[in-house]
Amino acid sequence: MPKIIRWLFIVLLLVIIGWALWWWFIQRPAHNDNLVPLNDGQSALTPQVGMEDVGNLPVAVDDRVLIQKALNWGERFATYSNHDNYQNFAELYSVMTENMRAQNQSFIDQLRAAHKPTDPYWGITSRALTAAIQSGGASSGSTTIKVSLQRHETGQNLDQTYPQDLLFEIVKIDTDWFIQTVRFLTP
Repeated sequence: MPKIIRWLFIVLLLVIIGWALWWWFIQRPAHNDNLVPLNDGQSALTPQVGMEDVGNLPVAVDDRVLIQKALNWGERFATYSNHDNYQNFAELYSVMTENMRAQNQSFIDQLRAAHKPTDPYWGITSRALTAAIQSGGASSGSTTIKVSLQRHETGQNLDQTYPQDLLFEIVKIDTDWFIQTVRFLTP
């Protein structure tokens, strides 16, 4: 009787080892810790990431983090009103280089001249749709990312929606990423 139990144990062990090898080499999904797969539907060569991922090209995790930052910064940078005295720009100062802060102050001054805080309400609300790395990347320490926005402008006798893109130049200083420049592209 012990001989039969020993043979059953050996057969069972061989079946488990065979199944494990089969799963490891045949059924196990491909896995790369540095890449994040995206959904199907991408037609461009440059991967894009938005509120919903677009495309089937993998995006490195570090680049994905930068793209998500740019989406967040794009919405915050492109949403403002005269009644909040353009406060959202001050909230982004911590992620701007000194040069960008000076450029930003010039932009705020232009907005305040055109739409004073005491004027009737005027504002733009923006929603980031997608973002794509145009050049560079996380591994290079600097990158250019284009963020596509849907913007809605309201004010006296004004109610319009339009698409617009922002171009962020982002640089890594020590261990953190900062906005070096921002440009609104003509819709």
